[in-house]
Amino acid sequence: LEAIALGLTGRRDVPMPDGWSDVSVRLMNSDDPTVNAQATALALTFGDPHALEKMRRRLVDTKADRAQREEALVSLLAKKDPGLASTLHTLIVDDAMRGPALRGLAAYDDESTPGAILRAYSQFSLSDKRDALATLASRAKYAAPLLAAVAEKRVPAPDRTADLVRQLRNLDNPAINDQIEELWGVARMTTEEKKAEIAKIASLVTRRSGRRDAWLGRAVFAKTCAQCHTLFGAGGKIGPELTG
Repeated sequence: LEAIALGLTGRRDVPMPDGWSDVSVRLMNSDDPTVNAQATALALTFGDPHALEKMRRRLVDTKADRAQREEALVSLLAKKDPGLASTLHTLIVDDAMRGPALRGLAAYDDESTPGAILRAYSQFSLSDKRDALATLASRAKYAAPLLAAVAEKRVPAPDRTADLVRQLRNLDNPAINDQIEELWGVARMTTEEKKAEIAKIASLVTRRSGRRDAWLGRAVFAKTCAQCHTLFGAGGKIGPELTG
């Protein structure tokens, strides 16, 4: 099994060898965890339906280890399992798998996804909300229900970040751009000159050599940035929170 896996490194889809189905179930159910894992990985590479079904069962098994469930999800996403979207909808209410499920849904063009996410949105943690909004902004079909929810204030104002607007604009959809201007106003892209200045400042912040004065930086923030931005509890509320 190790030799076969090594020979197939980097290949996702390989025709199932003759006779594989005669031995695959026994190998995947082996009491030896190493044999079990190796056989299952190979079976997925071969598109073995027994392996896919095993991963589907593991994914929804609330008693299984979370890492194993996430591994099962990665395997099913890699194979583009056609029935996975509906399963992920049910996992939106599973605390252990909510984040991975929300991120996984971005890979599927399923018309039920926006409704499933938005119905549960108010119960999400901050990180889960970010995953949800990123998925809803990933394609035009999802963006329309998202913008409707924004207009109806089902997505609170603090959740509507500049990153979200940029991601929606990247869809390059005229109807969506019109809605963005209606809800947020005109958003201008960063100029090349401004990008160069940002890159220069970022290089100064991250460099490991040379003299640095954190207190001087704090004074600059207090004089210039704090009029609009909050950092560690101090500053204004006009611009985005910068802590972190």
